[in-house]
Amino acid sequence: MSVINSQGRIPNIVSSVLPKNPDSILSGDKVTYEIKELKNTISSMKKARSIKMRVTSFLRNVLSKVANTNTLNVGQSCDLIGITINPKAAIKLKSKIEFDGTGKIKYFKQENITEKNYNIIINNRIKPLSETPQIADNKLRTPGEALITIAGLIRTSSEFLSNKEGLENLIASTWMDGTISRQSSYNTIELIRIKVGANPKLIQEIDNVIDTIEKYTYITKRNDNYYGRLFETEISKCIVDNPNDNMVKVRQLISSLIIDDFSNMPRLEQKSLCKDIADLMRKDPPLWRYNLLSSNKFMKNEEPDDFIEMMRFSGKYSVPLVLSIAVKYIVKANGMLEIKNSASKHYVDKIKSQRKLFESFASKENLRTEAYGLLLPHQKNISSINEPIIGHGIRPIDKYLRPTAGDDLTEYDAKALISERTIGIGMSGSSNILHFLFRKLQSQNVDFPMDDAKLATASWLSYSGGHSFNEAYSVFGYTSSGNFEPLSFNTLRNSCELSKNAIDNAYNKVIEASIKLRG
Repeated sequence: MSVINSQGRIPNIVSSVLPKNPDSILSGDKVTYEIKELKNTISSMKKARSIKMRVTSFLRNVLSKVANTNTLNVGQSCDLIGITINPKAAIKLKSKIEFDGTGKIKYFKQENITEKNYNIIINNRIKPLSETPQIADNKLRTPGEALITIAGLIRTSSEFLSNKEGLENLIASTWMDGTISRQSSYNTIELIRIKVGANPKLIQEIDNVIDTIEKYTYITKRNDNYYGRLFETEISKCIVDNPNDNMVKVRQLISSLIIDDFSNMPRLEQKSLCKDIADLMRKDPPLWRYNLLSSNKFMKNEEPDDFIEMMRFSGKYSVPLVLSIAVKYIVKANGMLEIKNSASKHYVDKIKSQRKLFESFASKENLRTEAYGLLLPHQKNISSINEPIIGHGIRPIDKYLRPTAGDDLTEYDAKALISERTIGIGMSGSSNILHFLFRKLQSQNVDFPMDDAKLATASWLSYSGGHSFNEAYSVFGYTSSGNFEPLSFNTLRNSCELSKNAIDNAYNKVIEASIKLRG
């Protein structure tokens, strides 16, 4: 018996089984027969429904697979080469597509891509991150950017200002303090307008800047923070290139401690430790280490004698070299377990929850760069710095993505972004380890220069393109005070002559950059 009719519909059970004329039912046998037929029909109907459901499910799966596997060859999708897509979408496609460090498609790893993946790419296109920012007439400014812009206006003003230096110092102090907000910037700018006096042209220019101050806090814009990144990059370069006597003393004390511990190990333990440290060094190749003969020799040979020679190195970049090796040594050496355990407990209890790392989708080859410091890829094109290439390396900030809109911010990141402090890769684990090392050295040396040790650490981390000064000093500060207070560069400026010179030089670079961007 056919259960599904020619129109593909299930017929009415009663009309298909019972006679149209009731008078035709003459006997009980007839009724019994018809009931049996009805039961058979119902059974067939159940089977038909089951078959229909299975067929429908099968067809849906087939159509879904067709949609997911319908392919476009590379020739058809060549128009995708060079476009940039959202980082989170790119991560899903990293096994199929090669991206550069900014999320731009370089080439397809497979001959074909599915229509589904094609649509993911099309629907997640974003503006290329590698483009040099263009000057916009109606740009929004953060409070900090507004202050820097006004500082540039005052510096280049052709009108006579008897108190120009005082005005510039007021802006610099407000910008570097770490407590900047819309209200504090408005208060400072209003005071500047009063002090400028009868200079209508400059007053109008200042008012134009006031009109561009953002009314809301935008995470992406705070994260971008070009002036802050340039500022810290320049500070770190100045300090790394010109360490003071106290930083040299810190290097010597650390080197002696490590060499003494290393020399007391059995030879086999030394060899094993050398291999571990060399492996860690290869995974973390800062560009400043590129041409250091002692470190390159050690990584090549992995010999104890070469390790000691490297730790005794006293030339350029020896301070960041010894600091970076100290972190790796403490992690791996049995003789440093006390420091390691104390630092690890503090890291797990207080710091780990404040770090959110999203790994970049770029390959290691694409991450290699000639850049130092904390400027983002699209910001490096703005800088007027034309210096000899130091070498090649990989910056941690190119290996990891920064927090964006939609992400749950940690307490630390939220405070840093609100106060316009630079974001690197989060609160520094290296600072945590070194802080416990510094405490040990301080207990053994009454005149241990703790402030210079911290400054050298923050400079090394920033110059290497990893952690910002705020991320390093927040670790130092939290260990002492138990909170995440934004770093005041005014306080840091007064810590020593080197920091004063470095900060003043870096601030001038920032003002020069703002003048250049203003056009």
